[in-house]
Amino acid sequence: NVFIGYWNDDKATAAALHDGWYRTGDLMRRTGSDELCFVDRMKDIIIRGGTNISPAEIEEAIVAAHPAVEQAAVVGLPDEVQGQRVFAFATMSDAAAGETVMPDLVARLSRRLAAYKMPEAIMVVDKMPRNGLSKVDRQMLLAMAMQADRDRHAQVTPELLPVSRAAATSARRRAASR
Repeated sequence: NVFIGYWNDDKATAAALHDGWYRTGDLMRRTGSDELCFVDRMKDIIIRGGTNISPAEIEEAIVAAHPAVEQAAVVGLPDEVQGQRVFAFATMSDAAAGETVMPDLVARLSRRLAAYKMPEAIMVVDKMPRNGLSKVDRQMLLAMAMQADRDRHAQVTPELLPVSRAAATSARRRAASR
């Protein structure tokens, strides 16, 4: 009684309906008291070397790792060997504008996350791109990450490279123009 199909999109409707049931793609976890807790969206899960990584878990860890971080978003970059690589974005508080937060953030984050979940890069952005529903636009972030990754690999590649705000703005403009 909730969903009969996507407007003029039979292919998407067929993919969403299974034996008459609508599959939202939400991943849930049942607690000890039988409550359901949202984990993440199935389409957002990063698969790295056969291991599933929840972007929401990494985003929460980034925000919790340092008081200067206001918001974080994580995407999976395609990788020929691993399947995907973890790439993160963060917005910083105005008070942190002049600080060198990144080394401290990376050190604290490495104590919170397993090595395979660590972002290979964290791009600082002034604000997260949003879609028409005011949700973080993960497709725009993915385009920005792929551009930053191409730019970074054209240079010498340090192990964990914080990407500057200027590079993030430039990548966002190039991605938006496509």
